[in-house]
Amino acid sequence: MYCSKCGKEISDEAYMCPHCGTMVRDLPKEVAAGDGTARGGNGAHNGYRKTNAFAIAGFVCSFLFALLGLIFSVMAMKQCRERNEEGYGLAKAGMIISIVSMVLSVFLGIIYGAVLASALSYM
Repeated sequence: MYCSKCGKEISDEAYMCPHCGTMVRDLPKEVAAGDGTARGGNGAHNGYRKTNAFAIAGFVCSFLFALLGLIFSVMAMKQCRERNEEGYGLAKAGMIISIVSMVLSVFLGIIYGAVLASALSYM
């Protein structure tokens, strides 16, 4: 079967296109109701979306390595939009934390440099 929106080939059992996220047929009543009875597999055939791995990595790295966290988070935000994956909010939080961390690092570096220069001028 082919997706009516993007034209890519998809599985005959698919409920939504894994490429563009378009619903190609109605979900079963138990999945649509959210009781979880139709779970299993990789999630592509039953309407569930996976969380983007870069979003998780970006959020974690934003606390440890701000620049790496920023790069991963920006990549994750782009991929979440393109692939219709979960994790956009997590990536956005990682990006914000990374930016705040880098700004604080620069600000504290300037203050530290000023204090150090002041202390050296008295010697």
